[in-house]
Amino acid sequence: VNATGFEISLDIHSLIAQKTPYNVSCSATYKTETSSSGTTTQYFSANTSLLYLPDTSNSVVKTDLRTGALWTRPADGKGGAFAPFIPQGFYISFDQYLAKNLSLLDQLKADGFNTIHPIPPYDNATIFQQALDKTVELGLYVVYDMRTDYQNLTAVAEQVNAYSSLPNLLHWETAHEPDGNSDPLSAARNTYDLIYQIDGYHPVSIVLNCEDYDFTYYVEGADIVVENAYPIGINATFSPVWFTECTPDFGHCGCDDCQGFVYDIKARVQTYKNRLEILGFERTKTIWSSPQAFGNGIYWSTTPTGQEWAAMTLTSLNHGATGAISYQYPTTTGNVTTIEGTATNFTELVAEFIQPFIVDPKATYENFDYGGVDAGLWSNGTAYLLVVVNLNSTEVYVPWGGVGLSGFTNATTEVQRIFSVAQNTNTTGLNFRPGGIGIYGATPAP
Repeated sequence: VNATGFEISLDIHSLIAQKTPYNVSCSATYKTETSSSGTTTQYFSANTSLLYLPDTSNSVVKTDLRTGALWTRPADGKGGAFAPFIPQGFYISFDQYLAKNLSLLDQLKADGFNTIHPIPPYDNATIFQQALDKTVELGLYVVYDMRTDYQNLTAVAEQVNAYSSLPNLLHWETAHEPDGNSDPLSAARNTYDLIYQIDGYHPVSIVLNCEDYDFTYYVEGADIVVENAYPIGINATFSPVWFTECTPDFGHCGCDDCQGFVYDIKARVQTYKNRLEILGFERTKTIWSSPQAFGNGIYWSTTPTGQEWAAMTLTSLNHGATGAISYQYPTTTGNVTTIEGTATNFTELVAEFIQPFIVDPKATYENFDYGGVDAGLWSNGTAYLLVVVNLNSTEVYVPWGGVGLSGFTNATTEVQRIFSVAQNTNTTGLNFRPGGIGIYGATPAP
């Protein structure tokens, strides 16, 4: 009673593995006794589907419906056990960049990223295959993108049949910003159904551009919903392209219904997550983020700093994202203040310290907003993980109790700094400079 994500043992040995989902009906009865009315009986029922697939020699990616995290085998194609996985990667234009310089894959790997998302078209099939082979050698997962022809079901079928055997295929991506392009409302779902008829062993994603434009229809065609709010460097009130004002209901300023700060990532991810829950998709669909790693475009006057890029990633993870594929590579490089300069250390820390808590179905989570500081606190029963982002452009002080650690008696020994930029601590709390970020481990004294 009042439990979510609780596992119930179910014997499925009598079921025959098949590509078509089984229809499942669930019913439950709950009886309570009161002194005034005697026994009261409540009846509950629900319907769902169960996809019990045959074994395959091709790659398989699972989704843990308790956490939304993916489970994968090693991307090098040599086999191995399934393990939980948080994607950290980059979009990269195949024709413009990757086809001309495959060494960009080596650099991405060196920066600590684990996933590559080539942007179509993939016109040079020979070089595209060379790129795919190199990703296997490097142990990088690949997202196969069909945005340019996902509404052509014949083309989709050809591509799924051709590439479903990739040992490092992470998932299929179909509709890219269908809301912004006003694609037919059923298009993403039609493609989704076809992919599952042919493959079914890899999830399907779409990317949504708008804050809320036919959200309900488009997400029916996805297991992974990617948000791509790009707020850094925009003019949030007046469009330099269309020479019109931007309001929550009107205008295009490069980031729908945004204020032009990292806060917009918090708002977008949390809004999407809330909608999925209301629609009944809380367990079957998950949110990914696409942190902004570009600028100097028609809507954007500047590129995020490394600190801002990391802040967008951390904020999205604080609000339920289970993956982050930044847009786009190549990005700023050089010293530690740039995106690539930050990524080398940051990606390893996310994998080592944050991922274990996010993928743990038994971990508890609580979110705090203290004076504009966004804080996520996970606990696995023995230790805590604290992720903090100052969404203000001013300095802020936050006491330990403001982020859920009021029971700690000696922060000097009980709280361990893992990573921080423009942020530090003292015995009573956390000090933030504008935009400061931090990752901390905490273990209470016995």
